[in-house]
Amino acid sequence: MKKLLIVFIAIIFAFSFNAKAEDFFSVYNGDTIYYKITSLTYPYKVSVTCKGISSYSYADEYSGSVFIPDSVFYDGKFFLVSSIDENAFESCYNLISVKIPSSVVIIGARAFFDCTELSTIDIPSSVTTIGMGAFYYTPWYDAIPDGEVYINNFLYEYKTSSTEYLYINVREGT
Repeated sequence: MKKLLIVFIAIIFAFSFNAKAEDFFSVYNGDTIYYKITSLTYPYKVSVTCKGISSYSYADEYSGSVFIPDSVFYDGKFFLVSSIDENAFESCYNLISVKIPSSVVIIGARAFFDCTELSTIDIPSSVTTIGMGAFYYTPWYDAIPDGEVYINNFLYEYKTSSTEYLYINVREGT
């Protein structure tokens, strides 16, 4: 009985270490993009995610320019690409530019964190939520001057190295 219990526990551990962030992948413009299904009811939705169990496992997965499609066909259904997961492209050191489709409304925290060559990001006006640190340590973010950081029509954050208490004026229509 004790041996059976040990074998059972070993099997459980073996399956748990094979967990992945993605549900499926698809090739678009030569790039293999990984997706996690977020809604199996119409309209079907997916989020762009990282390969494997963490973004660090495949930091060299993307290089050059990446174009994310607005929809993807899988298992007989078209899925709307509605978000980019936390850490999805984190530490992709050779990524230079990203085109995000207008179907995306959410960019997760640290989604492009530490992409040290990422200098061009096309963020559509459909994006209404951007997680903390989504673009930290990228040339694109570093090129933004200190002060209010607006992305499209909303205030993303106030960028400063100052430790003083600051007042900010949020522009009208934000």
